[in-house]
Amino acid sequence: MLIVATRNGQAIRFNEADARPMGRSGHGVRAIKLAEGDEVVGVCICREGGTVLTVTENGKGRRSDIDTYRITARGGKGIRNYDASKDKVAAVKIVDDIDDVLLSSQEGIIIRLHANEIPVQSRYGSGVRVMRLGENDKVMVLARTDHDDEAQTESIEADTEDEPTAEQLAEMEAADEASAAEAPGLTPATRNKPHFHIN
Repeated sequence: MLIVATRNGQAIRFNEADARPMGRSGHGVRAIKLAEGDEVVGVCICREGGTVLTVTENGKGRRSDIDTYRITARGGKGIRNYDASKDKVAAVKIVDDIDDVLLSSQEGIIIRLHANEIPVQSRYGSGVRVMRLGENDKVMVLARTDHDDEAQTESIEADTEDEPTAEQLAEMEAADEASAAEAPGLTPATRNKPHFHIN
């Protein structure tokens, strides 16, 4: 299974078999339907035991269970991964509890974190502060690396912001259901739309 995530907070999970192998000259097939001004920021290979780590440009981060990203046909608009009205997504990565992660900013600051210290929240959670940035700086790169107890790591800053209320969650889940309902079926027409391919 693959998860494709966008800068404006959308994500789609689909079977990699839906993106058939092509040569390097192939145009590929559509993975996710992008809204105007949006762009893909990451593609993840799902694996058992992993969680989806989402990090925003302003240094917020959270992990979410893979199973909360429902499996759909490729080529749809996807579902909410992060509230883009609060922040833009810089990167996503599937991580395990035994991993470390590296974050790099636009101004060249690099930090290391233990993945298991980043809290697991719903897809509607805002996350916690994982990287403190200068006024005009932003997160650019997220990388997964081997755990090292002796390496210097940064501490996670707890935030006081709560997760959405039950009423807010119901509204957001309803919006997700409506978006998922617009996902195209795997017809020959949708299979041939360009955007994504696997060599």
